[in-house]
Amino acid sequence: MKTKTFAFNPLSTNCYVVYEHPHAWIIDPTFCNEQEFSRLKQFLLSEDLQVDKILCTHLHFDHIFGADMATEAFHCDVFAHAADESWLAQLPAYAAYFGINDVSIPNKMKHIYEGDSLISGKMTAQVLEVPGHSQGGLAFYFPEEKVLFAGDSLFAGSIGRT
Repeated sequence: MKTKTFAFNPLSTNCYVVYEHPHAWIIDPTFCNEQEFSRLKQFLLSEDLQVDKILCTHLHFDHIFGADMATEAFHCDVFAHAADESWLAQLPAYAAYFGINDVSIPNKMKHIYEGDSLISGKMTAQVLEVPGHSQGGLAFYFPEEKVLFAGDSLFAGSIGRT
C-alpha cells in the first residue's frame, strides 16, 4: 500500500490517498475548491487509480469540505460514524465563515463502526472508534502495513484536542 498526503483548505487539513493499484481510498476529503480537487484528480490520473471509498475520520467541516464533490466525481460512497452526523447541518455555516460558499452535504453516506473491515483489492483496514475530538471519531488501521490514520484524535507533538 502507498500513501500520498495533501494539505487542503484554509486550515491546511490533511487529506490522504491510500492506494494499491488500481484501488484508491480518500481519507478525509478536505479539498474545498476546484483548484484543490484538480490537484488530487491529477495525482489519481497520473497513478491510474480508481477511487473506491471515501473515509472520514470525523465529520467536522474542515475534514469533509470535498465529500460531495468527490462522490459525484468518483461515484462512490462516503463512510463515517453515525454519531457525527449532527455536524453535517453546520457544514455550510462553518464553511462560509472561512469564505467557502459552495459546499454541499454528501448524499451517499454509509455508517461504519468499531470492528468493521473495509476491503478493496489487497487493501484492508480495520475501523476503530476513537471518540474524544468528536463523538463519532474513527481511526483506520491497516494491519499489513501497521499504519493508523487517526484524524484529529492525535496531533504531532500533542495528544489531540479533546
